[in-house]
Amino acid sequence: MTKKGILKVRREGQCNYYSLSSTKVAEACGLMREVLIETLRKHQHILQSL
Repeated sequence: MTKKGILKVRREGQCNYYSLSSTKVAEACGLMREVLIETLRKHQHILQSL
């Protein structure tokens, strides 16, 4: 993910600390989460109607 620019890494000794490269990445993750939740709710509704 660091190679793709999604995460940035900070190295301190033997430890690596990862963080998001941009607040836009967090926003995109939030939108994807909303889409997944909506999809799950639709599928749940379909299953309950069976």
